[in-house]
Amino acid sequence: MCTCIREKLHIDRDKMLRLAAKDGDDGRCVALIQKGASVNKVGGSHRHTAMHYAARNGHVRCMDALIKCKADPNIQNGDGICVAVYDAVCCRE
Repeated sequence: MCTCIREKLHIDRDKMLRLAAKDGDDGRCVALIQKGASVNKVGGSHRHTAMHYAARNGHVRCMDALIKCKADPNIQNGDGICVAVYDAVCCRE
């Protein structure tokens, strides 16, 4: 497989991981990471990681799964916000 196709597959997996986290699908997140998705990759217009999406949408179980897969909650998104801010506002009300 040529390098460009391999890179495209990783980009697609990374995007699918962020979407799974946004949906709160922790099982799909773990499966995508096991298939090569980058748990700390930022993407989208707001430069979120999967953890940002999970925290922003209040998916605590998904956040726990991502942490177990070595997600870094200290990565800032495009607005300079780390996951702890979303966690405090969205998940712990």
